[in-house]
Amino acid sequence: DHRVPSAHPDGAVMAEVPVLRTPWTTRELLAAYAQAWRDLIGGEPTRTALALLWAQASLECGRNGKSCFSHNVGNLMAFSSWKGSYHVLRSAPECGDPNNLPPGATRLITSQVACAPGKVPYIPAGGSRFRSYESFAEGCHDKLGVLAKQWPRAVDALISADEPADAEAFVRGLAGY
Repeated sequence: DHRVPSAHPDGAVMAEVPVLRTPWTTRELLAAYAQAWRDLIGGEPTRTALALLWAQASLECGRNGKSCFSHNVGNLMAFSSWKGSYHVLRSAPECGDPNNLPPGATRLITSQVACAPGKVPYIPAGGSRFRSYESFAEGCHDKLGVLAKQWPRAVDALISADEPADAEAFVRGLAGY
């Protein structure tokens, strides 16, 4: 669940923007994450840390970001606390309490959407709002910041990651993601 209260880095006012597909190259994504790392954590990320961030972004958006929109590499949602621009995807499923779905929501009966125990997949009546960014640099910066705030154990695992075996600690740190 990506329901993370956050403020847009430049303090912009929330505004809907058109859906824009923004696939990435591996080099482009890794460069953006490396800069975000230097800005937020300091020092240089290890190759393993970057590989794990690439893998997580690929899980969210498909390899090379084939399903990435508006440079949102983490598919971070734009809830009411988000003050930046956002785009709306009309068919993006969310997970919720089966006894308290939003008005007009369409409950999905599918095994292709993984929800936490006790939650069910649904499509909100007006679609789902996702954060939009001007660049991968901005999207990676926000994603790494959200990880650091909401899943600090995962970021601790990234900081100490120096071999592929450290992937397990990163995944354990994402408990509840």
